[in-house]
Amino acid sequence: MKTKKSQSRTKRKDFSPFYKELLTEVELYTDGSASHTNKHGGWAYILTFPDGFEIVRSGHQANTTNNAMELRAAVEGMKFFKSPKRIKLYSDSAYMVNALLLGWWKEWEKNNFLRRDGTPTPNKELWQELVALSRFHLIEPIKVKGHNGDANNERCDKLAKQARKAGQAGVSVEEIRPVNRISKRQSRPITLAEKRRQGRLKLDWQSER
Repeated sequence: MKTKKSQSRTKRKDFSPFYKELLTEVELYTDGSASHTNKHGGWAYILTFPDGFEIVRSGHQANTTNNAMELRAAVEGMKFFKSPKRIKLYSDSAYMVNALLLGWWKEWEKNNFLRRDGTPTPNKELWQELVALSRFHLIEPIKVKGHNGDANNERCDKLAKQARKAGQAGVSVEEIRPVNRISKRQSRPITLAEKRRQGRLKLDWQSER
């Protein structure tokens, strides 16, 4: 039975145009990796904020698939926030991006994430989490081509593979890299309009870092 807290988190928000403007916009890059032989997997995400700060996290899991790790990366990235955000979700996973953009998940949800033969839809639990989070946040899924020069996509790919190999070796991710690293990178020049908007929204996202 869901608690009142969990119900309020997954309830669909009424994103009016004014409310959309007030939401902080962040970029979320995600990637997953899994071995076809031993089924070890890794996931990673990079969150970038308006002022250039970023949060980088990763993890690993046994007995999993590449698609599951792609979903896990997105779920973990969106779960970071306690309040709704406008999230540009960048991924090279056609499986995840198409399901979100084309609304495949709606049909799955209508059937309680069950196939016609009564067996669960692949990655049922992860999809249920992702759908709930997509109702909590305002998400814009964006497909990027893997291994095509996108810097953050390349970084996520490398981090996910590092996490997967760490799991295979029985090493925690923390031992090979700082899992909760927060860094500041060079940001592009900010327009006057963006400065004004960030002035209104600064405390909203800074309180969650």
